[in-house]
Amino acid sequence: MIMSVDPATELRARVKAAVQDYDAVVQFHESWRIAAHDKALHERVSHSFAGQTFLIVRGALRREMLLGLSRLWDHRTEAIKIVSIADDLENRRSWTRCYPTRRSMQRHVVRRRKRLR
Repeated sequence: MIMSVDPATELRARVKAAVQDYDAVVQFHESWRIAAHDKALHERVSHSFAGQTFLIVRGALRREMLLGLSRLWDHRTEAIKIVSIADDLENRRSWTRCYPTRRSMQRHVVRRRKRLR
C-alpha cells in the first residue's frame, strides 16, 4: 500500500532536519575552535598523557563539522538538500501550506532573495 505524504508536512520535516543538522554543525565548530586556537590549552595538554587523545578529539570535531555541512548541501535523493528546501519555500503555495499565518514574512523573504540575485 502506497501512502501519500502531505507536501507541507514533508517540507516542515525537511526544514526541521536541516535546522537540527545546522545546529549540530555550529556546536562542533564552536568546540573545535576552542580546541584549535587556545595556545595555553595546547601547552598544558601537549606534555600530558592525554595529548594524543586531545588531538584525536579535535580532529573528530573538525571532521564532523565538515561532514555536517556536506550533508546539508548534498544533492543525493536521501540527503536534506538545503537548495531544494529554499526552492520549495520560494513557492507561495508551499509556503502558505506550511506556515499559513506568516504570509507577510514570506513576501519579505521572496523580495530579499530577488534583491540578492
